[in-house]
Amino acid sequence: MALVRASRPRQIRLAKDLTRFIKRGHCWLYSHAIEAINAPAGSVALIVDRRDEKPVAAGIYDASHPIPLRVCRTQPPYELDDQWCAQRLENCVSLRSSTFDEQTSGYRLVAGEGDGLPGLIVDVYADVAVLKLDGGAPTSFYEPSGLAR
Repeated sequence: MALVRASRPRQIRLAKDLTRFIKRGHCWLYSHAIEAINAPAGSVALIVDRRDEKPVAAGIYDASHPIPLRVCRTQPPYELDDQWCAQRLENCVSLRSSTFDEQTSGYRLVAGEGDGLPGLIVDVYADVAVLKLDGGAPTSFYEPSGLAR
């Protein structure tokens, strides 16, 4: 069962000096902040510094969206694979299960960028989970059939 669609990372250079901001948690990069590339929506991007081309972060890319690059990971390894996604989802479940008891029947299980899963929202209502994917990159990157169990 796949959680994310695997793809070869595409290198994207920062057009501005934003490395420090990204490392501090800024998770959206607008088109003026990066050098655009020709890649399909949902492509994994390796974000590199504009000066020395060292890796800064990994994210998901969609050139046609107002926020073309969403940062997912700011520490090595810069891989966005099933293991990374499963760990992020497990963190969400652990955090929410320590916050809510069995009496709580509605809550947000995954809060997108806040949980390190950009563009992915999962709301739970009793025994039903509702998945929302925000934009072309998340829609093409996350594998909804793998997330729905």
